Amino acid sequence: MLRHEFLQYVFLRYALSIDGESGRETSWGNLGNIIREAGIDSSDPEMMDALMLLSARNLLALQKWVCCDGNWFLFDYSEFPNGTEFFNGFFRLLATPEGRAYFHELEAKANAAMRAAAPVKRNRIGFHA
Repeated sequence: MLRHEFLQYVFLRYALSIDGESGRETSWGNLGNIIREAGIDSSDPEMMDALMLLSARNLLALQKWVCCDGNWFLFDYSEFPNGTEFFNGFFRLLATPEGRAYFHELEAKANAAMRAAAPVKRNRIGFHA
């Protein structure tokens, strides 16, 4: 599994780890912690590239609630007035149906990579188990 695929896998797994159709509320710092907990030392630009690729391919919706004059508005990343400020504070990750299917593909790759890296078990007389 390629590094950017693993980052995408972790983002999608995090977005899908909550039940419901409303998505997963998070922050940039929290995403960094999730990536480090997955065992990757990743830079902000690398994380941003993986997140933007998921968004551009319509696999993950990025949304943010904004209060203006006492009213709350939900913006998609593409509609947000200033893209660099979108990631300030909290925002929401919402896996699309295509994103869920892609997650399952990545999950299969991750499982295959873990099986390939696992040591071969041998029984007491030296044969493979």
